Amino acid sequence: MYLQDYDQVMPYWYFLSPGKAGRIYMDYFYWYELLLPYTKNEGIFRCPSDSTPFAFSSGAPPADQRLNVSYGMNCAHNPALGDLGRGPFHSGTTFVGQADSAIQDPSNTILCADSETIGAMPYNYNDTRMTSYPTTHADAVRDAARSRHNNTVNVLFYDGHVKALPADNAGTELLSKPRLWTVSADD
Repeated sequence: MYLQDYDQVMPYWYFLSPGKAGRIYMDYFYWYELLLPYTKNEGIFRCPSDSTPFAFSSGAPPADQRLNVSYGMNCAHNPALGDLGRGPFHSGTTFVGQADSAIQDPSNTILCADSETIGAMPYNYNDTRMTSYPTTHADAVRDAARSRHNNTVNVLFYDGHVKALPADNAGTELLSKPRLWTVSADD
């Protein structure tokens, strides 16, 4: 429904809106919030097995207004990492997501996954443009897998199917395959 309303373009994973309070963190609005008018259900963003859904400890709205989430969006690559346009949420244009037609392999492109934070990406992706974020976001996926689903992580792919994949150590199926995290089948 979102794609139909926005010319077949994915939401950007967050945008800054000074003076307007986001429900996850201060003046930032994350893709979860952009989808709420379509889902009309906050519960879909929380895993039933997650006893402590993510919320920023500072800069967050009051607890009764907060949108807590259990899933990390695929943020490889985000603007802080330098290479815009490769993850499904990024087109290379500020605050505009990928066009639906840019996703070359929808059944093998990760949209989001179980996570202990709002981001998810591959572990130690061998790309010099990356910073320390890959380890942080990969560990968040791995920690969620350990604590929720017996060392598996539930993954939502771009085409809409969900699959449980192993994610317990560095180099496992989910986290060591950069191609799953990018719009290009050549990665």
